[in-house]
Amino acid sequence: QISIAVDSAKLHIDSLEKVRLEQSLEIASAIQGGLMPSIPEDVDGLDVFGWYQSAERTSGDFYDFAPMKDGRLAVVVGDATGHGIGPALITASAQASLRSSLRFISDPGQALCMLNEDLAERLEDGMFVTLFLGLFGVDSVTYLNAGHTPPLIWRMETKEIESIAGDGPALGMMDEFPYETPASVKLNPGDVFLAITDGIAEARSGPGSEDLFDEDGVREVLSSMAGEGKEAREIGEELVHRVLEFAAGNREDDMTLVVVRCTD
Repeated sequence: QISIAVDSAKLHIDSLEKVRLEQSLEIASAIQGGLMPSIPEDVDGLDVFGWYQSAERTSGDFYDFAPMKDGRLAVVVGDATGHGIGPALITASAQASLRSSLRFISDPGQALCMLNEDLAERLEDGMFVTLFLGLFGVDSVTYLNAGHTPPLIWRMETKEIESIAGDGPALGMMDEFPYETPASVKLNPGDVFLAITDGIAEARSGPGSEDLFDEDGVREVLSSMAGEGKEAREIGEELVHRVLEFAAGNREDDMTLVVVRCTD
């Protein structure tokens, strides 16, 4: 009887610990959701949408929108290795640090160099953050891509899609890498910019399946929706719908996307 009582007490303690862990994860998820920015609705010449969904309670992905002093809109999409609490803490730190830097620094290269040095000092070996940073004006975007999935731009004039290649390694891999030469791409009315994390392109049709949604699936949705003149939210939501439908609701990795449509 004493043995049974002891075992029951242990099970009860384990149950309480599980409940406390679940509550902690719920709080962490709510806090992270609160850190995601509201979608700006009054940006001159731009129609913007952002979305994310975590594979677990918390996400290693993030996106951000930050208005610059010169009137441009900073758009950030990042992805820390892994998913769960650890990567969520890294992304929260990276998001806060970059947003703070952009309040005072208009040079994206300098901002990324500072963030990279900070992360390289603190991240364990094998951990890193891929990140795209774009400063959107009315007719152009100045950007740096640190190892992130190449964003796409659908062109209204040609109905073709361009890809924005990377400019350097992911953040945290090389502490002295010079992210110093941002590139610029001209944007025309009707052009649509799309940035995603790899969880979208690498969504599988089923557990263990080798059939991926892939970049071709992303391009097909972007071309179709942008060609119909859809708004940024409609394009983003259709892509989300198609990916989740393809994956039958399964999520092996965090998923994030940002859509920017030029209106002027």
